[in-house]
Amino acid sequence: MTLTLWPKAVVFDLDGTLIESLPDIQLATNRTLADFGLDPLDDKTTRGFVGKGSRHLLTKALLHYGKVPEDEEIDFAYLQFLHHYSNAPAESGYVFPGVEDTLRTLADAGHVLAVCTNKPHEPTIQVLEAYGIADFFGIIVGGDDVENRKPHPDHLLETTRRLKLDKTDVVFVGDSENDIQASVAADIRSVLLTYGYSLLPHDSLGADVMIDTFPDVIGAIDTIATARL
Repeated sequence: MTLTLWPKAVVFDLDGTLIESLPDIQLATNRTLADFGLDPLDDKTTRGFVGKGSRHLLTKALLHYGKVPEDEEIDFAYLQFLHHYSNAPAESGYVFPGVEDTLRTLADAGHVLAVCTNKPHEPTIQVLEAYGIADFFGIIVGGDDVENRKPHPDHLLETTRRLKLDKTDVVFVGDSENDIQASVAADIRSVLLTYGYSLLPHDSLGADVMIDTFPDVIGAIDTIATARL
């Protein structure tokens, strides 16, 4: 496929899109639960709680054990989670196959690359640096950089503002309902990766293109660009 001059920027989700972060998120979550004297979560349960930010994950985890947390407990859990996660941001996860080569191809073709993730800003930087892909991204907008995170459209629209681009010049690549719901609400073209953390049927989300592997992002952009003509 031949890359077009459109879009000017490609924005990516992080967890479940660029990296398989669930093992490290689960590790930090379970270490936080241990601070509360609670048992660890299994893979399936953790997967069902991710995608809406760390506070949501921790709230769901505590509720899972029948504990209705007060705001102060969530604040404490959040700080503990950040501590545990920052100590092991890339211990067990990995970059999905083809990510680095695809990002390089997009960047070399002149596309600006950015990240829009519900993960807090500083852990996002740590993770991208740990996996050696931070330099690809000029703009990174974490969940704590905005008042309303995905699936709210403001998160994605703020990313386009920081890119100094119109939303019509951007394509968003994500893996979950939070990503696609945000892009649909923001009226931004989207690509859905089917291997990620979506809890809803992929074909119900309304993405412009669905793909199964990361290198397919290039062809997906061509498909969307051609449809615009």
